[in-house]
Order: sequence, then C-alpha cells, then structure tokens
Amino acid sequence: MTSYDQWNSALVHHFTEGAPRGSSIFLAVDDDELTRLGRVIGLTNNAVVDFQHALSTRVIDAGGRVTLRSLRGRNAAREPNGVTFLCACVLAATYMADEEDISEINYFHRLRRVLSLPLGEGRPEGMRHGSEAEEPLWIEWNKWLQERGFLPSAVSGEGSWKFINYSLSQALLRKADKDRLRRLFVEWHFSEDMDPATLAARVRAEEINLPQHLRELLGADRERRSAVQEAIHQLYELWCENPQDDRLATGVRVRTLRSGIYRTVDFITGLITYHFHPKAPRGQAIGQLTIEIDGKNFVLTQERPGWLYPFGRLTGRELREGVRIPVNGNFDIDHVVLPKRKFWIMVQDPEDPDSGDLAGWTGPQLAEPFLLLLVPELLSELIMLKEEGLIEWEGESIKVLDDEWLEIRNCMAVSEAWSGVFIQDQELFEALKPSAPLSVGASGGLRVPTRSGWLHGYGPELTIFSFYPEAQIRITRIHDEAVMLDGARHTGTSFPVSWGNPGDYRVEAKVIGRSVQRLIKIIGWNELESARLACRDMIELDGARLCGASLEALG
Repeated sequence: MTSYDQWNSALVHHFTEGAPRGSSIFLAVDDDELTRLGRVIGLTNNAVVDFQHALSTRVIDAGGRVTLRSLRGRNAAREPNGVTFLCACVLAATYMADEEDISEINYFHRLRRVLSLPLGEGRPEGMRHGSEAEEPLWIEWNKWLQERGFLPSAVSGEGSWKFINYSLSQALLRKADKDRLRRLFVEWHFSEDMDPATLAARVRAEEINLPQHLRELLGADRERRSAVQEAIHQLYELWCENPQDDRLATGVRVRTLRSGIYRTVDFITGLITYHFHPKAPRGQAIGQLTIEIDGKNFVLTQERPGWLYPFGRLTGRELREGVRIPVNGNFDIDHVVLPKRKFWIMVQDPEDPDSGDLAGWTGPQLAEPFLLLLVPELLSELIMLKEEGLIEWEGESIKVLDDEWLEIRNCMAVSEAWSGVFIQDQELFEALKPSAPLSVGASGGLRVPTRSGWLHGYGPELTIFSFYPEAQIRITRIHDEAVMLDGARHTGTSFPVSWGNPGDYRVEAKVIGRSVQRLIKIIGWNELESARLACRDMIELDGARLCGASLEALG
C-alpha cells in the first residue's frame, strides 16, 4: 500500500509539474484522475481504494476521530503536508455531482464516505470548525503555489458555504458532466485533432443539452474557463484512444504532445518564420523524446515550465491541415500534434517582452496588443468587429506563409460591449472578446529573465488597464501576508510601487466586483547566478561546437 506522504508528493507533482508560471492551479481530483495517477506511481491495485486507505491511516485515530494537526506545515521537501487531505475534500465535492441541493449536510456526507467513516450528518467527529481544521491547509497550499509563481484558485465562500467552497471551487468536470460529454463525442462521429478552445466552442454549441454545472463553468472567468477547457480536451483525447468505447479509458494517459506555433523575425532580412511550439504535458515527465524533421533528428527539451523548445519550420498548408509528427524514445507519448484551425492569437514572451518573438504562451490581457494570424476567409468577420468598435489594429493585413495566411498586427480589444454582436465564427468571437474588465501590467525596472522577476531596488511600475476610470488595488507580501498597498488608482496610468525586500508579492486589482491577480517576484542581488548560454542554432566544427559567441569543446 502507498503511504499518505507518497500520495502527497505524487499529487503535488501531478498538478504542478509542467504548469506554466503564472497559471492557475486546480486540485481537480476525481476517481479517474486518481486511477491515472496510480498508474504513474506503479500501483497494480485499485488506486482509489489505496488513496482512501493511505488517507484514513494518517488522519483517523483509533477512536475514529479525524485529526489534522500533523498535516500542518511542510515536509522535508518543503511541500505542504495537507495536499492529500485537500484532494479528499475535492473528491467529496465531485461525488456531489448530481445533487441539486449543495449544502454542508450533503458535502460532509460525501466526505465521510471518502474517509471510510460511518455515514452521518455534519463534520466528522474530531474535525473542528473550518478555520481550525481544513482552512489552514488551504491557506498553506495557496501560499506555496504563489511562492512558486502559480496563481491559487481555491477560495472561500459566503455563509454556510464559507469552508466547503474551497473544495467546490476546485471540482471541474463532475460525473454527470463527463457522461454527457462522452455521449456528445459518440454522437459527433469523429475523432480528429482539436485544440481545447476549438473543442470547447463545439461543446458550447450544445449548451441546451449540457448539465447546469458544465454550462456555468464554460461561462466562468478566464482562468476557470481555461482549466475546464483543458479538462474537456483531456477527456476527449482519452476517448479518442478508443472511440468505440463510450466509457473513459481509465488509467490511460494522453499519448500526444499538443503543439502551438512560435513566430520569429530575422532582424537583418525581415524574414518571418513560424515554428512548432510543443506544450509540456502537465504532471508527466517526458524523458528523452526525439523527432525527425527534414531528415534530421531533433531532441525535444524543456525551455521553461509548461513549454518545450520550438523546432522546425511551418508551411501555410501545414497550418491549414494540421500535422502529426511521430515521436521516438518514449512509450507514453507517440506523436506531436499541431491541430488544424483557422486562426492563432500570439503575444510577446511574458518573460522576455523585448525579444520580438511571439507565441501563444497566454491569451491576451486587456489592453495588451497581440498578433492575429488567420486565414483570409475570416478577414470580413474581423472587419465587422472593427466596424462595431470592438477591436482595433494597426496598418493593413500582411500575407505570410506562402500567401495562405494573413497577419493582423497590434490588435487590441477596445470595448466590453460585445453582447448583441454576431459573427459566424463563434470561436473567433469568444477568443477576441475580453475575458475580464481589467488587467494588471508591469513595466520598467530591471528584469531577471531566467528567474521571471525583477532585481531588488529596480522593481516594476504597475498599470491597471480597464474600461472603467478607477480600480482598487491591493499588494500583499506573500510570506507574511503583510499589505504593502491598499487603495484606489486611476486606470491606464502607470504608478511606482515601493517594493519591499526580495520575495513574492501578490497584486490584486478589482472593479465592479470582478478581480484579477498577478504575481511579482523581487530578486535579491545575492540570488543572481551566471546563466549558461541557451542556443538552438549551432555549427559543428572539428572537435568543437560554435554557438553565437560561445565556443565549446566536445568530448
């Protein structure tokens, strides 16, 4: 049997490994996810039963009482001790899938089942009021995530939902949602490569036939909507492994690496090229992966959390039709897949905005210019949105990629009044529509690109972008929750911040009840390290390798 601590480390790794910095982390645990994770850690027995046994062994004493004190704090690896128990709390929320009356009574009935306790009402014996029981574990988890550059997603609720909402906020696809989605996949009669946004658009078209919980998720804020899109896509990929079976391929892992695109410009010739840009699988080590491009072998390696190095050179036809490239060297992954689609949205590198390279690292924030690459057939729909005063861009469209695609440069959403406007391509409409009425920009200062932060004494200025003239802002130092700034600021105007000592800071901006978060890292001078030159274009010489200005001896 696997111990509680072994499950704890496996769960932490599963939900954070391969996650891009700045992304929101959801502890979206259900029976299927535990089964797949059990396969990774080598379980041959029922993973859910093993999980419950490890849990009850650690948190249930001889008298059948729940004891959580040993879960406070962090282990020797500096990971929060309470993650396994928090996942059990989310599992209980997932079991409430078909309950219309979501209440404390129903929730704790399900939690008792997960803890293998006798059924009853209310909190299990020994499990005190939430502020003394599970809430400190959620707070520790959220703090740990922020220290590592992730955004927490677990939040408390109101009234009787205050503490159970932490768990409810993490449950994405419930059983009823998955059952309906699998039926949709069968009804569609296809199993083609699709990216999460395209698939979600097709699912949304079936809104009238979706469970209420799933409809609400697809209309939620950007981070939660993005997470559920990824969950739907994972379910779809697993179903594609065996389209004839309407059940989830439990214990099967996704066998493809999904690729986006990466744009570079030769500063001397002005030549624009597009490349494959694979996304690293979440919670999955890829090992040694090799692909063959134009008769040459290319080793796929991680460039940053969440992303592998770009490779190859794309043609316009490949972008239109999609590409599947066989992978060698890993039994769990067999293809890199570039799905076919009609448009791509590309933004500056969030860690090196001056590089000039563009890719789909994140969706564009409000007031952030982006490049839109699209097929010519969509230009008329884009012009319609511009005429409605919803978006703007600079200059004329530019033909690229064998004249099969158009670049629209410096696009920006300039209005929030998108309701009542209709275009045929709803996926394009949803992708361009602002997902929040505000965003937080950071500019100036002295960046430390390899650490995704700013040097102490040279922190950034902040700008709140919004359709409203004023917003509330709160800056909190994460390690001790000290509030550094709390007040109103005019939007659209940068302002200096007196950043304190090196550390991690949470910036929260709010307007009309909607809020966004951004993490800022201030790095001490003593934390600077010499970085090895990263170079992808090398010239092999006799016994040496020339990479830019660096000459390395071989052997």
